[in-house]
Amino acid sequence: MGLHLCYELALPAETSRESVLEVLGRLRSRSERIGFDRITEVRQYEGEACEPGQSENFWTDAWWYFRFMGQGHAVDPNNPEHWHSFRPEYIAGFLVFPGRRCEVAGFGLSYCPPTVTIDGLPLAVRRPGWHWHCCCKTQYASVVSDEHLLRCHLGLVELLDAAPDLGLEVEVRDETGYHEHRDTARLLKEVRRMNRIVAGFAGRLADTLEPDGHRTVSPIFDHPEFEHLEGEGQS
Repeated sequence: MGLHLCYELALPAETSRESVLEVLGRLRSRSERIGFDRITEVRQYEGEACEPGQSENFWTDAWWYFRFMGQGHAVDPNNPEHWHSFRPEYIAGFLVFPGRRCEVAGFGLSYCPPTVTIDGLPLAVRRPGWHWHCCCKTQYASVVSDEHLLRCHLGLVELLDAAPDLGLEVEVRDETGYHEHRDTARLLKEVRRMNRIVAGFAGRLADTLEPDGHRTVSPIFDHPEFEHLEGEGQS
């Protein structure tokens, strides 16, 4: 539960792998100028290596999450609203760790054919060719400070702003609204509103469960103004 910065990246299906790696390398170089906490190298996965597989710590295994983000989706002809996930042919990209309490953001591209066969049925692929989708929850960077939140969120938006200049098609859905209005005051107001909602819900849940010995875990409990936010969220 929290506010995400979601985005999709794409290149023409006929783009060569060499050109894809060049574009990703240039995007990575651009990310180094922004001031993120950490940026990984560009990694490549092919064939069976594209499968996320099993991981004991998949929520904290960043490269598991990276391969998960790169999975393809095929349309179910009997239920167009239902998609089948499948392993792409190839994935390449890098990870950005914007800062403390902000989720990792993956920047990459995976290649999927126009159709795949699943359970003996040929299915149309939702986004064939070179495509990428990622959702990065930035809200809880505000637990550190508003300034830290702005550094993380605005840094990611800056990188997405640079992507079209490299030839990438970019679609952004910013749940804070910042990508559209570019008003930091409105961004902070929306994050605080959601922090109040989460704090109120988490507080009520903890009050209900903890007397029975169940522990409630949420990053909102670490917010320096949690009790104030909780009171506002329950009023």
